[in-house]
Amino acid sequence: MALLTCILAVTDHWYPIPAATEELVILVILLLLPVACSFHFYQPGASKRGQKAAVAKESADSQEDDDEDDDDEKVGTEMPAGAEPSSAEDAREAEPLLVRCAPSRIATASLDGTVSLWASDNGQFQQKLSGHTGALNGVAFSDDGTMVVTAGCDGTARLWDSVTGACKHVFDDGGGVVCSVAISPCGGSLLTGLDDHCAQLWRIPSEDAAPGFPEMVLEGHTAAVASVAFSPCGALAATGSLDGSARVWDVASGDCLQVLEGHSAEVLAVAFSPYGDVLATASRDGTASLWSVAAGWQLRSLDGFETPVRSIIFSPCGYCVATGCCDGSVKLWDVGTGSCQMTFQSGPADGPVHSMAYSADGSTIATADGNAARLWNVESGACFKKLEGHTDTVQSVAFSP
Repeated sequence: MALLTCILAVTDHWYPIPAATEELVILVILLLLPVACSFHFYQPGASKRGQKAAVAKESADSQEDDDEDDDDEKVGTEMPAGAEPSSAEDAREAEPLLVRCAPSRIATASLDGTVSLWASDNGQFQQKLSGHTGALNGVAFSDDGTMVVTAGCDGTARLWDSVTGACKHVFDDGGGVVCSVAISPCGGSLLTGLDDHCAQLWRIPSEDAAPGFPEMVLEGHTAAVASVAFSPCGALAATGSLDGSARVWDVASGDCLQVLEGHSAEVLAVAFSPYGDVLATASRDGTASLWSVAAGWQLRSLDGFETPVRSIIFSPCGYCVATGCCDGSVKLWDVGTGSCQMTFQSGPADGPVHSMAYSADGSTIATADGNAARLWNVESGACFKKLEGHTDTVQSVAFSP
């Protein structure tokens, strides 16, 4: 008001205005001022994008207010405790969200045709998987621990739900004995090694679909494929054969990338390092070898065994490799120097160490020998648990992640 009086005073100095007219002008200005303040004036140079952004912001603020109102309404209409849902839709909304989580376990596969699942923390028996009609040669977990795959002398590989124990799929092309099996890191593919000199790559189907036939057949070996493995990234596969060689394959194309020759007897086991750059092989010739995956060269030979080397695995950190022999011994080797760091001895009476597996933290090694599996403390070399219950030789052992 003071500002308007000042303006009128200056104006009156140059152009005299009657007092009645002055009061009328002030009244009109006061009446029109609120109306003028409510207008959104267009600013020259302002972009349409800026105007749209302003409109969008107003719309978002309005939506938030609506959502808050909806939330208030939902809180007000929440179902009382103990009340029953009035419809199937209400029941689905009321049902809590359950996250499926597989417990940490050890799996053992035996010539008695069954797989046993054990708690990895205390070694307690939990579940038995039955369905094969012959002896079992191999077992492996998926990376998330929810699936188990098995290799059978009945000519089939099977995929199991590790939580429920249900057999989800049977992979059977009418071929020979399945000697070994592995599941890809992504869980979408299955690799089987057969006694008819080849390996087969299967696509794991959806829940209701049948497996059908192998997606790819890896041919080139001249004897049974005793061991198979996927690289950590899943792009490569390795096979070890009774023809004395190991091979590295491109999973996408099925091409053989490397033929690793140097052993004088059957290659019984293969294993990729955690980084996928080194492949380890175990042979009946009483040696183990480390190979460059990219170049196909032999990097190091691990010697000093008195009996055939039956199994081989890398530690989770990749600095150590463990070998299992036919005399029942397990040796831990330094990958960098090739020196033997420790030896576990289960005894000749228990027979060969057919298979081994590291726990995810690298503190424990599980071995399959005789009719049982043993758990060893890596630091002390002591056997602290024996998993018993099978009625025939345990051929394969696996730790879930």
